[in-house]
Amino acid sequence: MSVNGAMSERGVRDPVVPFSAQTARETAQVTTEIDPPKPPREGTGGHRLPHPPPALWIRLLLLGLGWFLLLVGVAGLVLPGIQGILTMLIGAAILSVASETVYRLLRRLLRDRAPGLWQKLNGFRDRWRARLARWR
Repeated sequence: MSVNGAMSERGVRDPVVPFSAQTARETAQVTTEIDPPKPPREGTGGHRLPHPPPALWIRLLLLGLGWFLLLVGVAGLVLPGIQGILTMLIGAAILSVASETVYRLLRRLLRDRAPGLWQKLNGFRDRWRARLARWR
C-alpha cells in the first residue's frame, strides 16, 4: 500500500493512509536517532556568535574607518594612483567586523561567486573579532 495514495503496480490507486500525531512522533524519534542535531555553523542566522560584538567605541571607530576606505575606493575607481577595488574590499572587510548586516550582505554576494575571497574575508573577520573581544 502506498503512503501517498499513488498508483500501485496494478494501476489501481491505493487509499491514502492518514498521518497521525503518533506517526509524527515516531518519525521524529527515528530522525533524531539517525541524524543527531549538529551545532550551528558560523554565519548562519539564529545562532550565538563565536565572539561577542566589539565595544561601542570600537564599533564606531571601525564603521568610520570602513566607510572612509569605501569612499576612497570609489574615488580610486576614477582617479589614477589609487587601487579602487582593493581599497573598497579592505573597507568592506573592516565594516564586516563591525556590522552583522554588512557581513550577511558580503556572505550573500561572495560565498558562491568567489569562495576563495569569501574564506579570506571570513578568516579576517574571525581573527579581528577574537582580538577585539579582549577590549570589552
